[in-house]
Amino acid sequence: MRFTCGTMKPVTNHPNEFNYVGDIALINRMNGKLALIKAPGAGLRENAPDFDVFYCPADQRQMYPVGGAWNKSSDRVEGGGFLSISVFMPDWSEPVNLTAFPPERGDDWTLVYSRPPGARRQDAAAA
Repeated sequence: MRFTCGTMKPVTNHPNEFNYVGDIALINRMNGKLALIKAPGAGLRENAPDFDVFYCPADQRQMYPVGGAWNKSSDRVEGGGFLSISVFMPDWSEPVNLTAFPPERGDDWTLVYSRPPGARRQDAAAA
């Protein structure tokens, strides 16, 4: 099961260096702003995130660090590139994985939540 849970726009302060900001509405989990800021150690260590992920709940004004994001590529994605995002909140039992896909037109990237395959199998077994 996949569904759109937000949009993001690239923003830049330096040529060829993008950050991303946008809105997220993930049922019973997150509702507010999401920001991906270039990680200080990006590219220095294998598997290090390219971006630090920050979240600001809709009813607050402070951003909280909640995870990391990685630039990925695939032949199945138009333009080849997308962002793999992992977010974690203290009251969650495990991280939530999101994907941000580039726009076909315009500036808005689409933020997508995919329910993990294991959770789908558990749902089917319980039915």
